[in-house]
Amino acid sequence: MSINPQDVARLQPTSASLNIILKNTHFKDDILAEKAQIQFRIDYSMPVPILIFRFSEPFYDFGEVLKLETLIAAYGEWLDKSNIIVKLVMSDTVVTDKISSREFVLSESESNILKAEMNKQRSMNVEEIQNIETSIYNDFKI
Repeated sequence: MSINPQDVARLQPTSASLNIILKNTHFKDDILAEKAQIQFRIDYSMPVPILIFRFSEPFYDFGEVLKLETLIAAYGEWLDKSNIIVKLVMSDTVVTDKISSREFVLSESESNILKAEMNKQRSMNVEEIQNIETSIYNDFKI
């Protein structure tokens, strides 16, 4: 990946969804507008799942590695849903109390696949997951 995800977004699990907070210093204001085309998929080609977001302008494309230890530490309930919700969220740069968001609801079968893939991390140690994450962010192509 060409962009370090920490520079553009951060994960914020809640009881209802996995929120991905977009940094408004990187993204243009209307990136989450209803008319904006955003493609979302989950890549399972690596030992840890990767959320992939593609926008109409490739400059904004990014991926997020899902590490079980980080996501369960805050609120693990989002992963227990039968239809997992992943939400992109961004605050407006001008109107500070205005929040834009786009929600992606996984089907029950896709949610079950994600849960199973996340559970595979329970048998990995922290260093192994960190090495995988580093490799993904250095070499993975969206």
